[in-house]
Amino acid sequence: MLRRIRFSLLLLLLYGCDCGDGGQLTNVHPDIEVDPASLDFGGVRRGDFGEETIRVANRGGVVLRVTEVRRAEDTHPAITFDTEPFEVAAGDAFEFDVGFVVTSLGEATGAVTFVSDDPDEPEVTVPITAEALPAAGPRLSLCVESEDVGLSRICDYEAIAQLGDVVLGEPVDALVTIESVGTEPLVVDASMSRSSHPFFVPTPSRVQTTLPSGERATVTVRFDPTETGFERAQLVVETNDADEPFAQVRLRGTGVERRLCAEVESVDFGAVELGMYVERELTFENCAGAPVVVDALTIEGTSELTLEVSPTLPLTMEPGARETITLRYTPTDVVDDEALLRIVSNAPETAVTLIARAESCQLAALPPMIDFGSTRLGEIMARSLVISNVGAHACEITDFAFSPSTTAEFGASVLPTVPTTIGPGLTETIELTYTPTELGVDSGEFLITDALGQTVTVQLAGVSDMAVGCYLAVAPVSLSFGAIAIGVPSTLGLQISNIGTEACNTVTLALSPGSGADFALAGPPTAWIPPGGQQSISVTFTPSAAGARFGSIIISGANPINVPLTGTGDGTLLCVTPNPVVFGTRPANSVTPRAVTLAACGSQDVVVSSLSLPAPTTSEMSIYTAPPLPLTIQAGATAQLELRYAGTNDGRDDGTLQITSNDVVAPIQDIDLIAHTSTVPCGDIQGRICDLDMAGPVVGATVYVDTPNGRISTTTNANGDYVLTCVPAGTYDVTAESGQWSNSSVATVTAYTTTVIPGQQCLDPTSANVAVIFGSFDNIEAVLAAKGIPYDFYTTPDALVLNPTLLGTYDIVFINCGWNEAVGLGPTSRANLTAYVSNGGSLYTSDWAYDIVEVLWPNAVDFHGDDNVLNSAQSGGSYSGLVDVLEPSLVAALNGQTQITMNACCVATTSAGPGTTVYLEAQRFPPDPPNPLMIGFSPTPTAGRVFHTDFHNNGQPDIETVFSWLLLNL
Repeated sequence: MLRRIRFSLLLLLLYGCDCGDGGQLTNVHPDIEVDPASLDFGGVRRGDFGEETIRVANRGGVVLRVTEVRRAEDTHPAITFDTEPFEVAAGDAFEFDVGFVVTSLGEATGAVTFVSDDPDEPEVTVPITAEALPAAGPRLSLCVESEDVGLSRICDYEAIAQLGDVVLGEPVDALVTIESVGTEPLVVDASMSRSSHPFFVPTPSRVQTTLPSGERATVTVRFDPTETGFERAQLVVETNDADEPFAQVRLRGTGVERRLCAEVESVDFGAVELGMYVERELTFENCAGAPVVVDALTIEGTSELTLEVSPTLPLTMEPGARETITLRYTPTDVVDDEALLRIVSNAPETAVTLIARAESCQLAALPPMIDFGSTRLGEIMARSLVISNVGAHACEITDFAFSPSTTAEFGASVLPTVPTTIGPGLTETIELTYTPTELGVDSGEFLITDALGQTVTVQLAGVSDMAVGCYLAVAPVSLSFGAIAIGVPSTLGLQISNIGTEACNTVTLALSPGSGADFALAGPPTAWIPPGGQQSISVTFTPSAAGARFGSIIISGANPINVPLTGTGDGTLLCVTPNPVVFGTRPANSVTPRAVTLAACGSQDVVVSSLSLPAPTTSEMSIYTAPPLPLTIQAGATAQLELRYAGTNDGRDDGTLQITSNDVVAPIQDIDLIAHTSTVPCGDIQGRICDLDMAGPVVGATVYVDTPNGRISTTTNANGDYVLTCVPAGTYDVTAESGQWSNSSVATVTAYTTTVIPGQQCLDPTSANVAVIFGSFDNIEAVLAAKGIPYDFYTTPDALVLNPTLLGTYDIVFINCGWNEAVGLGPTSRANLTAYVSNGGSLYTSDWAYDIVEVLWPNAVDFHGDDNVLNSAQSGGSYSGLVDVLEPSLVAALNGQTQITMNACCVATTSAGPGTTVYLEAQRFPPDPPNPLMIGFSPTPTAGRVFHTDFHNNGQPDIETVFSWLLLNL
């Protein structure tokens, strides 16, 4: 009895007790009861939905907590129910719904387990059974899945298979299942739609069959892209299913490549003093659309170039990811070093050339050979020799001397006292002389020796008496511009003399191939100089950056002469990053800071005199912190300021940070500020658009995305940059358009985040269909070919302009000067070309092909001569000279030039009509008003563009830039 009492007490401790009115012990723990114990849907026909209820009751005295509703692992996917936990009050019940959706025929089984805090039955399992029966009549089940990309089975009459990013050369398969799930046979005809991209290949290519009830057919669609980009396809299934006679599986995929891009093709460590070392950072990025695994970083070529800091390998880099490594050069001897850094990965190998040189100093003498020419006996002929330190360290010269074999006729006016030091980039000029004492040929060597024992040798030559035949002399023998402000041209003259007895019939002048681009030669490239005659030329030095520049003029004749050129760029440059400043889309009443860096990137200190946010910049943008003004930034140093954006009202806000400084190129810089306030979550897309041949930015291109809420668009700035603001979250095709040209990128947007599309997105040269009609006097097709733009070439216009259907397949038609106007001006071709432009096609004519513009649109342009006389405008004569650039975006493309030099022959344009824009003009018939040389117009607001130039498109200075701009506006 004692044991039974103790056991009862233990039960009381475990479960508690509740003594009612009668003093009896009642149940105070939860007690689960599930009804039914098993669930059977019976037979459910295809297209119907079965639903049954399980009653979960609580017979206990306290709340029943069902902490887990567990689905058996082998439960058929057609059996559906909620797996959320629930509670049941004491004495109450909870109805639990179970559904059955027929996806395939046959028996379906499963089970649901209720896990609760009932101490007696913590788990109760209810088995579930059902049978899917065929639907009445012929019925279709269409499903798609892909193990290759982890795409689970999707069954829908409008199924969408997102295959995602697929690496070029690594195709993926999608399996499409066509099943007869009705009581009658299903007649099937399945094939790819005509609009499907050829990267999607079905096997079999077509399914035409009759499927008995319960039978199925499969189609494997392989996505095997060979080019990058987002593509679409549709597998169309036509059946005798009365409810769904037309169904389709839409397949989507993006071809991506594995590629690593280094920020530079080569790393130059410059000149490094022995015993020292120099480090350089190199950044590479995953510049394509697929992850890249970097397996190794190796340096081949020299042990003096090493990898100092690198990531742990193997390294997985997602698209857009960047990695920076540190390279070190430690020279051990005076020699030029070159090596190759190889980045080995599962992408094509990326190689970067490493260049370095070790030296204490490096002297160069210009010219390396001095020919004094023919000199009369007793006369003194002087020539200048420029000694330059082209190394990175100061050179100490210990000796100037003539070699023992040098004849006594050679000497020097004044030599610097040794030892003498020449700093890096500096020069020393000395004057050597030749004084012949007897007839004959003289030769010798002038030697310059430095403290390391290195010797620079200058060859000397001279002839006494009057030179026989053509013989050239030049004065001065070298041109030194000294220090010139960056961007400011400086000009020096040079005089070439014939000191021989016969005329110099062909004297050619040119800059040597190694001369810097900052030197320009003005004067005839060839000349005829009689005995005793002279020819003057000028040389202009316009430094584009800080530092020393070197070059030479090669004068070819009976005795070639090399004239050294030296100059130094000196000035202030201010570099501002980032530009544009993107705050992004932010919630209302939030504060977003952005840092802006000001760098003195020239050779002198920068003085910033003002920082402002001029109108119409919103007051929601502010300069939060900035150093006191005027601000002096030492050359090579940086300063920072902080901008803030506190948006209150929904909408996009654009502003400008204006910086005034002593920058010699741009004393006033306007930095774009872009922000957006939105109470609805959305994000931004930022990128840069480049032109057709990837040579530069596209200004004014339209960039847009189509969202569920409508189109969002913007235009590119002078750098080709754009920002689309407040784009709803999702993945979009980003389209850029300029004229008839376009490109497309894919961007995924996250709320309140700016998605930056890496690199540049260049307009696609194949995005416009182009036709060229042959002409005798222009070669537009060669210009297009040089830019990689495909085109169809017509040797005669008949096949094109007389066929309106064929003509309508082209976006742009180029007509060369000297085309077959007898066909082009006929009534049929006039009607076809008029309709072509009215329907959106663009047309370009040059020079003699002007007739088509004059005949079809007589009010748009007035050409020289009588409009009623054929070819009258061709009597305008030739023109060669300065041309005014009137279009601001073309001025920007020409790097700020408002005048260029061009040749025009022979058509002349007199004036432009209403609605016609003049882009280039020149005064061909003074004192008459200037004449247009390039015009453009659209006959109606919805029509295409018509362009005409009085000049040809090859063999012209600046024509490549002008034509590139024109292309983007057609």
